[in-house]
Amino acid sequence: MQTDELEKIIQEKGSSILKQARQSSYQIFNKNWWYGKVLSWTMKSNDFKTNLFHFIDVLPSLETPEQILSHLNEYFKDQDLKYLTSGLGSLAPTFMAKTIKKQVNEMAKIFITGSTIKEGLKIIPKIRNKNQCFSFDILGEATLSEKEALKYQEYYSNLMEELIQTRDTWKPNDLIDTDPTGKIPSINISIKVSSLCHYIKEEAWEFTKEEMKKKLRPLFQKAVKNFIFINLDMEQYRYKTLIKEVFKELLLEPNFKKYPHFGIVVQAYLKESFSDLKDLIAFSKQRGQPITIRLVKGAYWDSEVLTAKQQNWPIPVYTVKEDTDANFEQCLEFLFKNNAFIKMAVGSHNIRSISKALALHQFYPKANLEFQVLYGVGETISHRLIEEGYRVRLYSTIGNLIPGMSYLVRRLLENTANQSFILATLSQDQSEKQLLKIPTFSQPHTENKKPLKDHFENTPLLDFTIKENRVLFQKNLELWKNKFPITVPIILNGEEHSSSHLWKRKNPSDIQQIVSCTHFADTKQAEQSVEIASDFFEQWQHTDPKKRIQYLKNLAVLMKKKEFELATLQVFEVGKTWLEAHADVCESIDFCNYYADSFLQLSSSKKTCEISGEESLAFYQAIGPTAIIAPWNFPLAILTGMVVAPLVCGNTVLIKPAEQSSLIAYELAKLLLQSGFPKESFSFLPGQGEKIGSYLVKHPKIPIISFTGSFEVGSQIIQETKSISKKQKHIKKNIVEMGGKNAIVVDLSADLDEAISGILTSAFSFQGQKCSACSRVLIIEEIYDKFITRFIPAVESLIIDKSENPKTFLGPVVDESSYKKIKSFLKTQTISSQKIYESKNLEGGWFIPPIVFLTDQADCPLMQEELFAPVLTLFKVKNFEEAIKQTNNTRYGLTAALYSRRPSHIEKFKQWVEAGNIYINRNCTGALVQRHPFGGYKMSGLGSKTGGPEYLKQFLNQKITTENTMRRGFAPEIFSKDFLKEI
Repeated sequence: MQTDELEKIIQEKGSSILKQARQSSYQIFNKNWWYGKVLSWTMKSNDFKTNLFHFIDVLPSLETPEQILSHLNEYFKDQDLKYLTSGLGSLAPTFMAKTIKKQVNEMAKIFITGSTIKEGLKIIPKIRNKNQCFSFDILGEATLSEKEALKYQEYYSNLMEELIQTRDTWKPNDLIDTDPTGKIPSINISIKVSSLCHYIKEEAWEFTKEEMKKKLRPLFQKAVKNFIFINLDMEQYRYKTLIKEVFKELLLEPNFKKYPHFGIVVQAYLKESFSDLKDLIAFSKQRGQPITIRLVKGAYWDSEVLTAKQQNWPIPVYTVKEDTDANFEQCLEFLFKNNAFIKMAVGSHNIRSISKALALHQFYPKANLEFQVLYGVGETISHRLIEEGYRVRLYSTIGNLIPGMSYLVRRLLENTANQSFILATLSQDQSEKQLLKIPTFSQPHTENKKPLKDHFENTPLLDFTIKENRVLFQKNLELWKNKFPITVPIILNGEEHSSSHLWKRKNPSDIQQIVSCTHFADTKQAEQSVEIASDFFEQWQHTDPKKRIQYLKNLAVLMKKKEFELATLQVFEVGKTWLEAHADVCESIDFCNYYADSFLQLSSSKKTCEISGEESLAFYQAIGPTAIIAPWNFPLAILTGMVVAPLVCGNTVLIKPAEQSSLIAYELAKLLLQSGFPKESFSFLPGQGEKIGSYLVKHPKIPIISFTGSFEVGSQIIQETKSISKKQKHIKKNIVEMGGKNAIVVDLSADLDEAISGILTSAFSFQGQKCSACSRVLIIEEIYDKFITRFIPAVESLIIDKSENPKTFLGPVVDESSYKKIKSFLKTQTISSQKIYESKNLEGGWFIPPIVFLTDQADCPLMQEELFAPVLTLFKVKNFEEAIKQTNNTRYGLTAALYSRRPSHIEKFKQWVEAGNIYINRNCTGALVQRHPFGGYKMSGLGSKTGGPEYLKQFLNQKITTENTMRRGFAPEIFSKDFLKEI
């Protein structure tokens, strides 16, 4: 193959197709149509485009003209409304609202063939009469339950049945019903695997694959029996390897191994796509039957980039469009070179890419090639390809407008993007030369490493799509099992000590297993620790701040090296699931790095103002020995943050961990010593809160109490520190973080897919044992029944098991005391509430299944009292104003969340809700250091914000020094260059 000759053909083909496309009247952009005008305006104004697509997204959930008009007015400024209402004249507002909704419905019909199977099938005769064929895909809401997964499986099966029944009525057409190998299926189905599997957990890799195969197998069997082609679509990057492995494993099963009519998608915007192609072609060779590979650019670019940035993962897609185009052509060449082992489908509307495929086909004439375009897009191009004798398949979707809205918005974004080839083709602004130029890589396309950063970034969670991470996690679980039980000592002055009180800690998932045996400190040892802290305080506070900062950095590095070990220990000690446990370690590392960086800003003195003859400086100094009384629910993260903050500020600390999590706290104590912290800078005092904790709180030599835990204990600490003894030199400072009774509001315009998914995470992850967990859901009455219908099956589908099992969503509660407290509380709740769901309990551990109540009594205990448990209460509200009132109708003020797509409601929620952390259209848990400084007020705490810029100041006293710099009429600053210039 001669490169110059190939390029000559590409240019000739491209030039001809481009001219034909520009001469056509392309329906999407036909400005005589209302939606043609609107799309034209989106290209002129990014603000209008953003508002339009947000409005289109929410529109299907709006049922009355009043709702439509209120959202319309809020999304669009006055000058924007003239675009949207163009051609509607001076219609009455009600009629205008109905007309706009009708127009958007008509717009959707450009891309979506019908809302039902029967509607969708009506287009088949029209398609086939134009010498085109189809691949049908079913649009759908996010699959949130097993019930919904089975519904989609049935939907695909019914689609096949309907097509089978009508197939005999189709007139045979060799162009679309045969290929060089002979007859091919006239029925072609594209399946989104995620729609068939509600429970996708990458850490439970094999379990997830089996669930996917279980749902796909009947559909594959029907395909083989009835001569149907099935293609597996490619979706978000996180599913890519899962889907690929499921595809390969199914196709090697005896029932499917010899059937040649299966296909899979490869997305060229992924940096891994070329290696995926190599893998799939090698598989096709091994299997001995061809597979079809549909090569596309990819449709989730925006979300892939944002997700990677938020997770601090490498970005999996090319971030420059030309790189994607170059990779697409590279992949095309590879496919043609291996045409003996595969069939290929080229899915693109880019004339340069299409022309490259046409040119390559002249050099590889035996290649089995078809072209695919989206239904409603690329009509001119498809006609030209048909004229040249190629099979063109329309990727056609069926589905209701509401679930189809995300698909519609993606198509609109794609067609109106600045780099859209369709837009460029129809525009006269870009020359033929520009459009048909050879795409080249602008960056090394094998590079997937993140550049080094010189500023704080959150530690990325483990990506469990990477096999090595799953293997290492499992390996560390096994290593811990072989070590139990482990003895936890007291540490004073860097030396380990024992006591007469040895306490055994059971694994919450398996109470027959003893995880640790902890020596509980007595008051004599507590007193010794106070003396060590007091004696060393002066030296520690005057230690070079850079040294203290470096110790924190060292600790972060050690934690990162031991991340698997530290995470897996929490699985056994407190019952955290894999992802929850690793998130805890990440937050611990973040506290070290963030507080190190933050203190660097506080460690130097700063002038208060500029006054000649006088210098006033402000600087911070440590306060004194700090008692740390930590909780068990974030056994490493919260403890680490509470410990390193006062340490870096120059305070010595006395660590009293929660009894239930003493072993992970011991691991932290050992790491503190390894990091360089002097042995006198901290003491480790495992013990009973009511004994050791109380002793430290009342001690006159301890000026700071840092506590995180329940309201009962926190309020007791506040009471105990009010009185001042004669031995005290300080008024005790309390840094107290307590609980919450957190609400999530589901507004009329909420995206229920997002809302239900977010509520499941907020209420039931780590068994609801987070101070930020959602325990109340307030639902606007118009959507209450719709919400319940989808929510309860989603709860039913959650998996309860031992925390070490990677498929587990809910593990056990932390200990027997919590278990009994929850059971006792629930016995009394049926008087004021109705229990509508409770799954079967699990034996062998302290398991409390997810429980859902309904109530109409706003002041009942379930709506007012904090309960660390997977217990959720649903409450119907009449309107948004009542939702805000009930959100605030509690003594707590920690977190709150709103699911809404109405701008005014979002703003009002932010301003009026009484909570320290407010979340919009996301779950109310999972605060990240720096990004979401965390802490509440009212009875949730004293307003301090962990992981925020002000947190360290609580462990410091500010001092002001004022010096008279004038000596006998001489002031040094009088001779400064700036002053001399002035005089």
